[in-house]
Amino acid sequence: MPSIIERFKSAWSSFADVGKYDPPEGPGYSVPYHIPQFSITNQRTIVASINTRIAIDVSTLNIYHAMVDESNRFLNPITSGLNYCLTEEANLDQGPNAFLQDIAMHMCEDGHAAVVPTKASADPRKTNSFSVMELRVGRVTEWFPKQVRIRLYNSETGHYEEILMPKHAVAIITNPLYNVMNRTNSTLQRLNNKIALLDATDSANASDKLNLIIQL
Repeated sequence: MPSIIERFKSAWSSFADVGKYDPPEGPGYSVPYHIPQFSITNQRTIVASINTRIAIDVSTLNIYHAMVDESNRFLNPITSGLNYCLTEEANLDQGPNAFLQDIAMHMCEDGHAAVVPTKASADPRKTNSFSVMELRVGRVTEWFPKQVRIRLYNSETGHYEEILMPKHAVAIITNPLYNVMNRTNSTLQRLNNKIALLDATDSANASDKLNLIIQL
């Protein structure tokens, strides 16, 4: 067993030789770029607060990859990569709570959320038997009969990229209140537009600009 002196000699400090052996990889940002940016209209109104509250409530749920009996009753969680993503770490940037909150925010904002296995034991596009190692949430930008094009954050490059995935390899979760919240002429969108107009009017009235009416 090593002595205390030998332990101190072999100890490591996170501030020792900073940047000498592990230079940063990829682009750097002053904000967490993996967090999705939603529409400016929602960010300026009370709708953003409502969506955030819904997402926080959803993130408190416990979701497991579980084994069930013949009556579809819960028996016990399964030790798998999928269960690890749902309970411990979904990806390099998100834990289970942040991952569920991301799903709920996409559902409220876009009407759907595409959960993509970004890392797996086999190619999900070629086989139905694979172990999930990493999950990320994306936005469907184009729909095809058997495929979808998804805008997704790539942790290797640090940018959002579009990938084409078969529908059977992606979990597309839809918002049950889509007709009320996300359609162009839905109740929430109309209310959102009205609130945005009121905010713009208040900003114009409270501004320090000098408004002159010149009559000739």
